[in-house]
Amino acid sequence: MTGFLFREIAIAWQKIDDFLMDQTVIILACLVVVLAIGSEASILQRVGFGIVMALFYIVSILQAPRAMEVDYRENFIEDLVIYDAPVYFYLVSKILVFWLFFAAPSVIAFPILMIFFHLPEHVTGEMVLRFFAFTFHISMVVVFVSCLMLAIRKNQLLSLALALPLYVPFLIGINAHEPFIAWTFMGIAICLTLPVVLIGGQKLLRAQVQDV
Repeated sequence: MTGFLFREIAIAWQKIDDFLMDQTVIILACLVVVLAIGSEASILQRVGFGIVMALFYIVSILQAPRAMEVDYRENFIEDLVIYDAPVYFYLVSKILVFWLFFAAPSVIAFPILMIFFHLPEHVTGEMVLRFFAFTFHISMVVVFVSCLMLAIRKNQLLSLALALPLYVPFLIGINAHEPFIAWTFMGIAICLTLPVVLIGGQKLLRAQVQDV
């Protein structure tokens, strides 16, 4: 597991400029939306959280084709399967490092983005926690979509469509007003998504290698 983590960190560090550019895109897009809507605080408060979530999702899912690009090019995935290495650890490392380099900066910047949208201080803490859970869930989905793209020959639209059911419980939860309902649905979504990513991702990677 440690070896996978160090390798993923080294690969991610080589792409640090891309990650920083993606974060800049999210921030600038939020500013553009705020300027487009205007200074009406009530409207900004209603749409702010959803806009930040949508922008993060769009930018993060665009990372899916690149998530395993280096591993595929260097035949690392093929070696994993041929030598019966623990693919589960490889996928967990992918999720953790993607979250660390891509999602964590967004979580740190999230309170600042909320100021742009005039969101009340008393709900910011709850929103940060929900956004944290959202970024972790999306990190798992990105890795799974990347596995799908490799298995079905980089058909991005089909891969995204197949991953859609993973979003439904989480989106129900994150938009709920009651914290108990919200965290129940988000917890269920994460608990269901993780085994799908680990088990399904392993099978997809093995199928991809066998088809080569």
